[in-house]
Parts: sequence; C-alpha cells; structure tokens
Amino acid sequence: MARLHRSRTRTLGLLLSIAYLPLTLVGAQADEMDDVLGGFDDEEPEIFDADPSAMVGIEEDQRFWDLDGSYELSASINYLPHDSSSGSDYTGVMRLRNRLNLELDFELPRDWEARIAGYVFGDPIYAIRGRDDYTSQVLNDYQWEVDLGETYLQGSLLPNVDVKIGRQIVIWGRSDTIRVIDVLNPLDNREPGRIDIEDLRLATVMIRGDAYFGPWSVSAIAIPELRFNRNPPYGSDFYTAPAPILETSPRVSASNTEWAASVSGIFSGWDISFHAARIFDDTPYAVADASQPLGIYLEHARIWVGGASGNFTRGSWLFKGEFAYLSGLEFFSASDKSRVDVLLGVEYYGFSDTSLSLDIANRHIVDFEPGMALLPDFAQRDSQEIALRYTADWMADTLHTTALGLLLGWKAQNGAIVRLSVDYDLLDALVVGGGILFFFEGERPPLDAWGSNDRIFMRVKYSF
Repeated sequence: MARLHRSRTRTLGLLLSIAYLPLTLVGAQADEMDDVLGGFDDEEPEIFDADPSAMVGIEEDQRFWDLDGSYELSASINYLPHDSSSGSDYTGVMRLRNRLNLELDFELPRDWEARIAGYVFGDPIYAIRGRDDYTSQVLNDYQWEVDLGETYLQGSLLPNVDVKIGRQIVIWGRSDTIRVIDVLNPLDNREPGRIDIEDLRLATVMIRGDAYFGPWSVSAIAIPELRFNRNPPYGSDFYTAPAPILETSPRVSASNTEWAASVSGIFSGWDISFHAARIFDDTPYAVADASQPLGIYLEHARIWVGGASGNFTRGSWLFKGEFAYLSGLEFFSASDKSRVDVLLGVEYYGFSDTSLSLDIANRHIVDFEPGMALLPDFAQRDSQEIALRYTADWMADTLHTTALGLLLGWKAQNGAIVRLSVDYDLLDALVVGGGILFFFEGERPPLDAWGSNDRIFMRVKYSF
C-alpha cells in the first residue's frame, strides 16, 4: 500500500506538470460569415425577389416560446479492479448513460417570463452487466431518472422590484470548486470529481424577491422545498460503509421553510455581497439508534449561516474571497457547535485564451472537542481544501483543455482528486470529449477508501 501511495504521489506530480506545459497553438481563425442585409424598393417586390430566410425570421420573431435542449451520451471505464463495500464488481465499463435535456421558455404579457426545464436519463450498463449484481439503491439512483430542473415564473411587480417563483438556482459563492457561502442549493455528489459545482447544483423551489437601488440589490428568499445533497448510495464504489444507513429528512411544513437574504453591490472593478440564511444543513450528522444496522441513522440539523463574498479585478488578475459563520452544527458526539469557513482565491487571465486559478479554504470548528475526531464524525478542528485549475482554448476556440487538482489538507494528507479533460467542438452544436479522473488515498474518509476508483470518461453531446 505504501508503494502504491508513493507511485500515485509521483503520478500526481507528473500529471500536474504535464498539464501546465505550454502547448503549440494549431489552426487558424475561422472565417466570419457575411451579414445578409435586405431592403425594399419603392415598388412592391416580386415574390421571387423576397429573401426566404428573412421571411422565416419574421415568423420566428412572432413565436412566444422557444425550445432548446441537448442529447448526451457519456461513458466511464474503471481501469483498476475493485469492488464496492456491498461486493459489486466495479471494474471495466460502468457507465453508458443516455441523457436528454429540454428547456422550454415562454415570453408572457407585461414582460413576464416562464421556463420549464428538465431531463431524463437511462443507463443500460446495469442490464448488460446484470442487475442482480447491484443493490436496489444503486439501480434506483443510476439506472434511470426523470427530474425537473429550473422551472419558474418571473417578472416585475414594480419598476425596481422583481419576483421569481419556482425551482431555481441561486449562486452565492465565487469558487468553481469549493463551497463556503454557497449554501442554498444542494449538490448532486453521486459521482464525485467528475464535473464542477456549476453543473452539480440541484434546482429547488424558492420564492424570491429582488429590489434594486442603483448599484445595490436586496434579495429575500423563502425555500419551502427541502432538498439535500445526493450522495453515493449503498452499493456504489464511492459508498464506504458496510451497510446502508438510513437518512431522514424533515417534513415539508411552514415551520420548516428555509429563509435567506442578501445585499449585493456591483461597482467598477469590484463587487461585494452580504448573506444570511436559516436553513437545514445539507451534510447530515449521525444519531445513535440500536435498531439500525450500524447502530446509527442520519439527520439534518437546522443551522444559521451568515457571511460575505466579493471579487476585485486589477488588470489580468481577479481576487476573490468568501467568509461564512455557521452555528447550530450537530455531531454524533457533540451538539450546537460553530464553524468559521474562509476562502481566498486568485485567477490570472494574462495569457491568451488561458486562465489559471488557485482557491484555498480553511474550515475551523470554534469549540472543538476531542471526541469529535472519532468514528463516526471524523471531524477536525481545522481542515483545508486547495483547488488548482488550468484551462485553455486552442485551435480557434474549438479545443478546450482543463487540468484540476483538489487537495484535502495542506500536504494532501487527507487525499486528493485530479481531473484532466479535453473537449473538441466538431460542430457548433456537437461536442466530443473525455478525460481521466484520479483519486489519491488519504488518512481520513472518504478518500481513504477511493484509491482504486480511478476512471477514464468520455462524452458526446449534441445541442439543438
């Protein structure tokens, strides 16, 4: 195991070094299409002189709805032999997902708008490999799914007051990889490390009002729908416990409605936001119960969150920061704890079609107790997350490369995740891509058990 760890450490350093090597720009700029301009003479034109594309455009402009969507085929290959804690074999091809996304937008009277978005996916890999080899929890989560995404009605009540009702995503954070103050929408964590936070957020029913006063805006939000992070289920190779653990959710009621508010200001070269929320913690805590298989079940605590975030730009540099104070946190061995989370980040855009970023977060439990470090909490007084990202576009912006490293702990002692990916635009609407995902074992859960979960991933996406 030590030899494997040292090999993976050397591999991590080599891959990050390769990802940052300068690449040779290939290809030429794409030819720009000429604009087609049309006009009318004083005399009425013959029907054969009319521009058919202009006629089609007139019809489209009169349409009050617009339908967009995409179809994506995504695959994964786990090239290291390994089983899940339930005994399921996770070696070889483990994903052949077919996903259809649809988004229908409406323009309504008085400048109101509505959107209905959702998706459906199905994965035949479990039928191919044999459903009996996988737990019911895995089949329920990964075999097929239908869900609504952002589905809402929005418009203006007054010249400076907007309202938005329905399933939506509200982004408070500034980092693409680490969450500090971005606490309102839960995440889909069923396949850790594969995609960024922006594609992981789950839309939630909210009632939101925004008022605008010059460069400032004030938001008030009520969240009646209670959704929590979707984590790997029992039987997944990312689920490490030897048996399923029951996770309970508070019932939907007026008293359990979540509340949030923010004040934001946008100015030349910088912006700042202040946030407050009364929500349920997306991360559950363990509660003792002898009737359960492992003697515990999971519950969500009601917590207070307050904080601030901001960006500052100077030349080719972007500096960002987030601060959050959380109170009312619950643990198996301790109650009513507080935590201070701080994130500092910097991005550089001085290279052509290239960006580099570094985000560092520290989470400090204010009144830490030694018992909290033991099973099942595994809490730390101070824990760190460090995200390094490199992105670049090549070949007239048709080839897109990304290298991401996420380290847990100052020396990655709690593990690390590395993702290298590339996407190529075959056509404006057709993208093919792929990459590789590495998991480096650490001293603490969950990465202490993910060392064999490395995988190659691929995708083909057509948008319409």
